[in-house]
Amino acid sequence: MLNETAARKFYPLEVSSLLVGRIPRLNLYIRREEDPEPILFRSASVPLTPQQAQELAANNIHHLWLPERDYEVYQRFLAQFLPILILDPNLPVRAKCSITYDYSIQAMRQAFDSNDTRQVIETSKDMLKHVIAVLFSDERATHNFIALASTDYALFSHSVNVCLFGMALARRALGISEETAMEEFGPGLLLHDLGKLRIPREILVKEGKLTLEERQLIKTHPETGLEMIRDFMTVTPEVESIILHHHERLDGSGYPFGLNGKYISTHARICAIVDIFDAISTDRPFQKRKSTFETFQVMRQELSNRIDEKLLNEFILLFQSPDE
Repeated sequence: MLNETAARKFYPLEVSSLLVGRIPRLNLYIRREEDPEPILFRSASVPLTPQQAQELAANNIHHLWLPERDYEVYQRFLAQFLPILILDPNLPVRAKCSITYDYSIQAMRQAFDSNDTRQVIETSKDMLKHVIAVLFSDERATHNFIALASTDYALFSHSVNVCLFGMALARRALGISEETAMEEFGPGLLLHDLGKLRIPREILVKEGKLTLEERQLIKTHPETGLEMIRDFMTVTPEVESIILHHHERLDGSGYPFGLNGKYISTHARICAIVDIFDAISTDRPFQKRKSTFETFQVMRQELSNRIDEKLLNEFILLFQSPDE
């Protein structure tokens, strides 16, 4: 019989987010190599102080773990107080990125699980405000978001990752402002795969080779996604290009229209690069993820004439340590 701990799901909590002292009382667990499952570190009745959180961080312990029920409490807390937390000058940028990514992943998970286009779009607008505020507040935010990006593929996590990577790349390569990020990039990047909600899940998670009919159905998602979005929001030309053309390739081998580079916007080129990167570097039912280095090798060697090389070089530079 499984013991109580083994039967639970646990979610990581960034230790530095506890430094502000506003986090609700939670049961906190710690993971050690010698233990098969997390063990209780502090109960909700004995809350962790900011000073103790500093000691943990000083000892290279950057995560504690929350059981599922406490994680739900934590998410409700973030939904209410995230705008205040990300403006707190005493909260380290690492913590701001962690709690913002945490909130974004769970908010988009619930929205996509609802299969309700209106809910997905409304949630995305709220999420984008927080992500852009943090991303543009500190040069170190990009590096922290990259380190946090999930390597387990799901439609919601892929959407969040592509959004973060794409806006960071656009900021580096094009020098975009927060306003431009919100109007021209964020919505398209975050909702680029929305059309996949209309594709049967068994096709999206199929482990074996897709049939010709299944491949053709998947190729409809850019046009379907744009139609879905137009029903609930005004779509700028830039956002339209991202959603409709993120699978187009410079040599004309992409879909849905087989456009060549002359007709593919910079916005769509950026989405194509970060979309490919996240697809290769995350675990999927039909493939094991590659490391960051291996992913860039594949992109350079196998896609050299299909994606924008200058933008790819700029993207690679985002992965350098801030100290380099």
